[in-house]
Amino acid sequence: MQEVQLQYGGMSYRGGILCDEADWLEICLFQPAFFRCGDEVTIRSFNRKHTMRVIQTEKAKVTLIPADSDLFKIYTDQFNEDALDSGEVCASYKINAFATIARERKPQPVRVVDVSRLGIGFVTNDLSVQFHTLYNATIALGRIVVAPTLVVKYAHFMEKGIRYSAEIRWISQHDLQELRYFLACRLRRQFSVV
Repeated sequence: MQEVQLQYGGMSYRGGILCDEADWLEICLFQPAFFRCGDEVTIRSFNRKHTMRVIQTEKAKVTLIPADSDLFKIYTDQFNEDALDSGEVCASYKINAFATIARERKPQPVRVVDVSRLGIGFVTNDLSVQFHTLYNATIALGRIVVAPTLVVKYAHFMEKGIRYSAEIRWISQHDLQELRYFLACRLRRQFSVV
């Protein structure tokens, strides 16, 4: 096990690398440390110095991904709509999850197909989805359920349904962290299979 130093908040913590991949690092801590999800940590060892962010913490294990990852751009409070006009490319994460969207206590089943920093894309056959209206969504991601508030912005008619794009208007910090961790695990699994 390769030993590394984690520098955070003016303190140094020792740990050993359990899993080292391009965009994923799992470290077993040799001493107690209290990291929170989203904290930036500098990793130092004999041949490396990286700045990474905490995406999951357990008792003696911490999971990190690169600090500049697009996962941390999902639902940012300072969303810049001018970036859309400049032709900036946004990373999109493909998922296939069951969800419901509800307005005025009328739930509608949908299938969430992707998530990006611009919002969530979902497919349904229902024409009654209204634009520029708040919807409370409930998305099932395996054993995790996240509940964002969405505003539908765009629709595209396809052969087997209607694809809607919705902006995330609000999501709790806990749900946002669970969504990021789920997407990071999916990416890791996808790249380890290839």
